[in-house]
Amino acid sequence: MSDSTINLGRILVVDSDPAYRLQCFEIFSAYGYEVELAESVAEGLDCFYDRRPLAIFCELDLADTKGVELLKTIRQSDKTTPFVVLAQEANMAGALSALRYGAQDFITKPLPDPSILLHTLQGLLINDEQQQQDELEIAISELRYNRDELRRDQAMASLFQASLLPQQQFDIGRFRISWRMPLKPTPNRYFLDVFALSERHTSFYIADFGDDPVEAAFASGALKVVFNEALREFNHQSANMLQHPEQVMSWARYYLNSLNLKETPSLVYGLLDAKNGRMKWASAAFDKGPYVWFDAATQALADPGPSLHNSIAQPPVYNCNEFAVDEQRPLVFSHLPEQQLLAIAQQPTSVKLPVPVSDMLAQPLANKVAGDVFSLVVGRHS
Repeated sequence: MSDSTINLGRILVVDSDPAYRLQCFEIFSAYGYEVELAESVAEGLDCFYDRRPLAIFCELDLADTKGVELLKTIRQSDKTTPFVVLAQEANMAGALSALRYGAQDFITKPLPDPSILLHTLQGLLINDEQQQQDELEIAISELRYNRDELRRDQAMASLFQASLLPQQQFDIGRFRISWRMPLKPTPNRYFLDVFALSERHTSFYIADFGDDPVEAAFASGALKVVFNEALREFNHQSANMLQHPEQVMSWARYYLNSLNLKETPSLVYGLLDAKNGRMKWASAAFDKGPYVWFDAATQALADPGPSLHNSIAQPPVYNCNEFAVDEQRPLVFSHLPEQQLLAIAQQPTSVKLPVPVSDMLAQPLANKVAGDVFSLVVGRHS
């Protein structure tokens, strides 16, 4: 495959016959797919978890065990990745049994026609893509339908928004992402989420939806849905958008404008590389950080960036910023203006920073008791 050929995604082939694996490799790679090869269930599982293929072709009668064991293990955590069983004609009963465990199709061995591999794959991917798109549209439609109900009962809207929030502390390698957003009787204008992309990378986003609490609850749910869809594509279709914060801004701009919100939200998206200790981030009119907490002082790193507002003018260009993260210089996103954040940072503290810093920053100031507050801190935990 030439360098100019488009990579259509990654396929995993698990088969004990080297000649058959090579045949599958040549067929798929000739049409632009990246192919991972394995000869056992153990190798197949390693490839699946490390490489996240968009489809799996697995021999039913592997040398070490039955291919259906690979299928059963994968289906414990993944119900959707297309799985095709490769079976000898004499073992059709086994192939049909695999369908009951969650395989989508089977192909007889040897291949009567090499094109069958491609036709099977393309049919499954079309069905999978359509199913995911249908699920996305259904989820957004349900949120739209419940919009009025959220408006009538703001306490319920607040609980709904709170149910979407991630765990308050997320560790990856030597790093910790901690956040605080106290529960209120009405929805918070801010919303955030944190999710792992791999053993090395973790992403997060923070949105500011403005002064309408009902719109904030509705938009929080919608944003969660579309980011979950982007994460699914990242895991199963080798899509790498989530590794490029500036691309995420343009993508989010499209989806958020389709919601017809009363106010154009602000958004920041970050990507933490735990191996190298660096964070990339991009922002759309978001002026709540990041700041660097350092020796009882702060350094503003904020790059608010262009708005997400949809206009007929040329689409805005979002910048990708990058910064090193270590235990002495955690990155802080906070509702507090830079001047107030600096005032807190200059208060007497112990030699070590407050642990976690997010606990301190989530406490509203005296004149902000009833206001919307949040904090998110990225730093090392050991």
